[in-house]
Amino acid sequence: MTQPWNEAPIYSFTGGADGSEPSVGNFTTNTANNGGISANSLSYPQDVALDSSGNLYVADEGNNRVLFYPSGSTTATRVYGQNGSFTTGTPNDGGISANSLYEPYGVTLDTIGNLYVADWDNSRVLMYTPTTTPGIYSPVNQSTLAGNSVTFWWAGYPGATAYWLDVGNASGGNNYYQSGSLSASTFSQTVNSLPSDGSPVFATWYYLLNGNWVSTGYSYTAFGASAQKGVITSPAPGSTLSASSVTFAWTAGNGATAYWIDVGSSAGGNQYYQSGNLGNVLTKTVNGLPTNGSKVYVTLYSLVDGQWLNNQYTYTAFNASSGLAAITSPSPGSTLHGYAATFTWSSDPNASAYWMDVGSTVGGNNYYQSGNLGLATSATVYSLPANNSTIYVTLWSLVGGQWYYNEYNYTSAP
Repeated sequence: MTQPWNEAPIYSFTGGADGSEPSVGNFTTNTANNGGISANSLSYPQDVALDSSGNLYVADEGNNRVLFYPSGSTTATRVYGQNGSFTTGTPNDGGISANSLYEPYGVTLDTIGNLYVADWDNSRVLMYTPTTTPGIYSPVNQSTLAGNSVTFWWAGYPGATAYWLDVGNASGGNNYYQSGSLSASTFSQTVNSLPSDGSPVFATWYYLLNGNWVSTGYSYTAFGASAQKGVITSPAPGSTLSASSVTFAWTAGNGATAYWIDVGSSAGGNQYYQSGNLGNVLTKTVNGLPTNGSKVYVTLYSLVDGQWLNNQYTYTAFNASSGLAAITSPSPGSTLHGYAATFTWSSDPNASAYWMDVGSTVGGNNYYQSGNLGLATSATVYSLPANNSTIYVTLWSLVGGQWYYNEYNYTSAP
């Protein structure tokens, strides 16, 4: 088995090249750093390498780093460059050093497990030697867990014939998880149903050597999901939206570094809107929402410790055909006598203004165009025809900054 790597390279050579945009995280999208810089994102990956155990190394040029993916995992558990952070992509973060990278272009491995990185913009090649320290290397000891489901990865002990992992709420405990004896070729275990209250979590890793179990203890802080995610405060969750354009506002999540909002016609969907990474803003206006009274589903994501967490909400779309101002006089469909008529309508409690058009065609205004009437609930129209033709009236209501309408028709008469 090829082990994980030490952080410090020990040789430097010259080199350089160029690259292009990748597809990241989804088979039908090609957004760089889709969802923000994290252990699951890429920007301009230029090269890959596999070790003898199937672990993957990716030269993530656009993020100025190299990522290590354990065999079978789509989440990186180790990063070279960026001072070990999965959420930054700064060139030569902290200055040019044995731990920094600037647009790494290529990666390769030799037969004894050394990793070589072509550090293009620094005109050098770096060599990272494999570590020989056995034990859990991800999550990092004494770190905060990224969720309530965590994969523990370890480097094997030379000569060990089996491994065992216990996880509990006390040192040496296993009330959260007990793996039982694992084969010598097993180097990870996923533990589900961990607490999400910020409490202490203890992991004990065992290896079987010459018939004896030897243990090493690790401590972590449980993820505090309920306290760390942003929460939508406006519009009130479960309420009816006031228009097709709505501004959503949310609280700042404790420890959250970015937000993302999706709005769709199904739970978790984004058919109506997908914001992309919003950074640390706390509001977003969404236009083009339906106006038919249907259900609208909103998902607010918070980026916490490199992981996107979400809260989901359900709203009722504004119903444009319900509650709008409606003409009460003259009675819709009736006959108008003479060249003038006064139209009166009911008020809409959500409207901030009205407008009326009258014409010889549906939606037309060749006979009359009122302009903005404010909250007036009547208007007199002169110069109507008196020739037994059809007169079309459109009454508009301004709701939430958008004009909605009801249409009517009348018959003119001398």
